[in-house]
Amino acid sequence: MQSFKLLKQLAPLINIRWRLTLLAYVCTLAGLGATLLQPLIFSYLIDEVLVKGRRELISTLLLGFAALAVISVTTTLIRSTLFRYLGIQNMLDLRKVLTKHIRSIPMYQIEKDGVGKYTALLGMDTSIMGNFVNHVMVELISKIFMSAAALGMMFMLDWGFALMTLLFVPVLAYIPRLLRKPMLRYSSHVRTHNEQIGSHLIESMEGSKEIRAFGLEGWEERRNDELYKDLVKSSTKETMMNVCSGQLSILPITVILMLIYWYGSNRVLDHQMSIGVLVAAVTYMQSALNPIKDMNHYFGEIQRSQVALQRITAFLQLPVETAAECRQQEEEPSSGSPGEAISRFSVPAVLCTGLYAVYDKIPVLRDVDFTVQKGQMAAFVGRSGAGKSTLYKILMGFSPYESGEIHVDGIPLREMSRSRYRSQIGIVFQEPFLFKGTLGENIRIGNLEAGPDEVSEAIRRAHLHDLVASLPDGLDTPLDHKGFQLSGGQKQRISIARVMLQKPQILLLDEPTSALDQETEKEVMEALLELTAGKTTLISAHRLGMIRRADMIYMMKHGEIVESGTHGQLMSQRGDYYDMTVNGYAQDLEEQRNMEVIR
Repeated sequence: MQSFKLLKQLAPLINIRWRLTLLAYVCTLAGLGATLLQPLIFSYLIDEVLVKGRRELISTLLLGFAALAVISVTTTLIRSTLFRYLGIQNMLDLRKVLTKHIRSIPMYQIEKDGVGKYTALLGMDTSIMGNFVNHVMVELISKIFMSAAALGMMFMLDWGFALMTLLFVPVLAYIPRLLRKPMLRYSSHVRTHNEQIGSHLIESMEGSKEIRAFGLEGWEERRNDELYKDLVKSSTKETMMNVCSGQLSILPITVILMLIYWYGSNRVLDHQMSIGVLVAAVTYMQSALNPIKDMNHYFGEIQRSQVALQRITAFLQLPVETAAECRQQEEEPSSGSPGEAISRFSVPAVLCTGLYAVYDKIPVLRDVDFTVQKGQMAAFVGRSGAGKSTLYKILMGFSPYESGEIHVDGIPLREMSRSRYRSQIGIVFQEPFLFKGTLGENIRIGNLEAGPDEVSEAIRRAHLHDLVASLPDGLDTPLDHKGFQLSGGQKQRISIARVMLQKPQILLLDEPTSALDQETEKEVMEALLELTAGKTTLISAHRLGMIRRADMIYMMKHGEIVESGTHGQLMSQRGDYYDMTVNGYAQDLEEQRNMEVIR
């Protein structure tokens, strides 16, 4: 019953593919039927040929046996292939559902949990559930059918055999329940340890430079040993429980086998039963009870599947990000009357009022208010911990907020579908991510439908033409992992080219030059100026060259906007912005002169 409950919970998350599934089960039942008829043929061979001497039946009976064998082999081949195909498809179905949800949950949740958790979720848990649907459930249903059909054949042969066998069925079926709780506990422990190990391995690879630089190889080995020790312990106990569940079933089967041989032998000696019937009855007894014993072996698989499904279900219940909380459809509803549409030209491009956000119950933004008019550039500055990163994650739709509201072109952010919001907002991150593929493919991420002329124009405006010309295969040059062969400035210009292809109305620049040296920054600044021309721009920065160009600067401190104005206005106030700038946090005098040259 537990397995069928799991299947019912899982069904909404996968495409069952009824036609192929039905064909696979028909093949399964046909193969089992062919297997069940074979002992009956052996019974006739013993009684009619060997005992009664009817030599003319040998060929007929053996041909019938061969035909059943061919049917069994053929149907087994077809059903194994089909269930393997369906298992992979169902695993992919689950991964699509989980991946879609991963793209909807707040980014801080992913950063907090670590990549290892989601790697285990997409890899291990989906694989376990795919195996459960198209292997464990298939075997359980097959075993149930085999056991019931074999009992039916025994009733046909002799009531005494059938009743003795039937009495032991509940005993065998109950044995796994004796170990259910410890098996579920150890399965959960193993799953948790595997997730932790996955996260640890990813962390070890990402921290390779630090491990080598500080000579931490021994420390790393000790951490690994400690982590694996708990996995070995839980995995060993889980295996022991599984083996116990299967081995405990052997004792009742041995007892019933002895009873049937005792009962059958006396019936044969009393000439009340033929030898062939006794042989067939013993075979059918094993066909009736062995499947139940085998089902006990699958009990551990069911417990692992239950743990995996609990993990999947818990993950799918995580709240989605701000921009995904509302309608997810691709088309926006009607925006209202023509008069309302015209009036939008008078509203700010971005309006934020009373924004309040918390992280782990700690306030990180408090009553944040700001306005950015169309075509303006607004800069957000502040020391580390001021709340700039949180604000930008909210503006990008990556993080939720408790209260307040953000309007984009007069529409509340919570009421915009993610597809529309993403089409209006272009983002340049501090550290752009390059995917495995060619240089051209990485640029076209901004607009997958862009033509060659559009790509060439974006390359020119992003000052990438020299890079493309220097590569052996130009845009078709394959990139190493994360674009390892490219410099930071080249990567950043690729991200700028992406946004140019996207052609958004509003730009979000998240510390776009903070990871670059002064010389590289000058090159990237040229591309940024090309990108921001005529666009509504919100930039989080600490380099004075970009900040001074802003129409409005918002100084943030402890999650609040404490000052606002132009660069000249804020410098004349001699407040926090002045102190930060004069103390060299924003940029030293040499950098200022470099930026003046560019300007």
